[in-house]
Amino acid sequence: MGDSLPRNDDPASLLGRSFLGLDTFEYRNSEQVHRDALAAAQAEHARVREVAVRAYELQEARLAQVELYQRSLQEEERVRIETARAEAEVRLREIENAAKRIPIPPPRLPTPPPPPPPVPREPEPAVVVATPPPASTSQQNSQIEQQPVSTTPPILQPPTQLQPARSPFVQAQAQTTQPQNLFQQPPAQSKTAQAAPPFQQNTQPQALTNVLQQQQPIQKPIQQPEAPKPAVRQSSDHLLWTPERYLEIFQNLKKLRKYIREDSASKPTKELKNQAGNLKRSIVASLGKLTLDVKLNNGPKETIMNALRQARDGGVPSIQVDPSLYMISKPEPTEGARNNGETMPALFLYLLNILAKGIVKQLINEAGPAPKAAEKIGFLTVAIFSQAEFLWRGHTMIDILMAKMRVSCPVLFGFRGLETTIEGRAVVGWKRDKEGNRSFVAAQVHSDRMTGLGAGYASICLRDFSKSAVTSPWKPWHYWQTLATITSTPPEEACSTQFTVLKAMIEFSEQKFLKFYGSAGVAALRVALVDFPENATQKGAANMSLAVLADKLLKDTGLRLR
Repeated sequence: MGDSLPRNDDPASLLGRSFLGLDTFEYRNSEQVHRDALAAAQAEHARVREVAVRAYELQEARLAQVELYQRSLQEEERVRIETARAEAEVRLREIENAAKRIPIPPPRLPTPPPPPPPVPREPEPAVVVATPPPASTSQQNSQIEQQPVSTTPPILQPPTQLQPARSPFVQAQAQTTQPQNLFQQPPAQSKTAQAAPPFQQNTQPQALTNVLQQQQPIQKPIQQPEAPKPAVRQSSDHLLWTPERYLEIFQNLKKLRKYIREDSASKPTKELKNQAGNLKRSIVASLGKLTLDVKLNNGPKETIMNALRQARDGGVPSIQVDPSLYMISKPEPTEGARNNGETMPALFLYLLNILAKGIVKQLINEAGPAPKAAEKIGFLTVAIFSQAEFLWRGHTMIDILMAKMRVSCPVLFGFRGLETTIEGRAVVGWKRDKEGNRSFVAAQVHSDRMTGLGAGYASICLRDFSKSAVTSPWKPWHYWQTLATITSTPPEEACSTQFTVLKAMIEFSEQKFLKFYGSAGVAALRVALVDFPENATQKGAANMSLAVLADKLLKDTGLRLR
């Protein structure tokens, strides 16, 4: 039995374990055998393929499940962030709407108000004073002896107001000596004392006479008119430079514009007016073609510079004027300066005025809704005003632009005002709805204007000229001074315009500022974005925006200010 079992490596054993049995071995080459083998192979192939397909589908389902789970997490995070952002915007809108509903009180008249009517409570002190007259009946017999007792009643505190009222009843001679010293400080009481002697021998009761005499001195301290709360801080220590000088420059520019537009048109030839109009349109059109790509702005910049060169070199003849009329101070001649004379063409200065006006307008229209747009405008501004060929005696003519900025955004130069009054709004640069109209533009329009001008001012100041052959026309320390004068405002005088301008100056410019001032700049930003809004008494959307900006800097750049 043991010898009959096949070995593991016996061909017969191998054949027995295959699909061919021993009985069919001899028919191994027949067609039927091959058909059976092919069918078995196909069945095995189908089985393996089915297993592979199931494994593939299972893996695909598993991967799809993981992807869906990740997408759900991302969607939940997005919904959470958008919900938080929407809630923050809703809070800001509610605060803005609440601020818009605050009624603006009418401004106080510049003239002092008329004296108010007598207070009904005035007879009460008169009755108290009238209590001593029973003793004054004996005063007619001994006037000199009764005077010290009657002039110092123990009930009333200010004896200097009682003595003038009772002293006329002592003697007529005493009015020329002692009462005059008592009435020296309040002159209105002196007239009362002089009118009292005719009643000295009157037969009517002393109490009634005393009441009539006591009414005037008692009314004096009660009827003092309340001093109106000033809409503008009276001290000018916080103002930068000379604000009146910028207004003078602004008025001089108006006169120059009037000459070019009107006076030159009355001449027999209108060539100056026509050429000035053409050059003006080319400058304004070029300002509207600025893009965020600096290289693409070379074309508009060259167009503006060519117009200025044409006016400066006399391509269009115009009268010569003193450029110091449009500068803060008159510089001395500089050796090697290109324009070193006493005058420059009027058309050249007029076109600089047009350029400055267009820059301010572009900042308001473009950088107001999108503060990042101020970068391209600031780059063009410093590129033109720093050119040596446009300097006078080596000094820039950017004071023309700053005069426009002073009128449009006085907060940059240290001005403060109470925005609940007409005078205060005018001081901080709140534009009128129409020329000559007493109403102002909406709060959102004013906020956009201040945002654009603040961002533009920062873009002009914070330019790095360390690798340039020319110098900055408006150096970074001007930015520091403006930042300091705004943040040094007393908490009770801080207004929303200051908050708006401050946010526009810092947002998208903080890295440039820190590049110039380093750790000192970090301390300045902490004061501007944390301390200043927290200490201010006025709270609102503009105030909260500074705190939001501090949190945004922490999230985006890692700059921790709190």
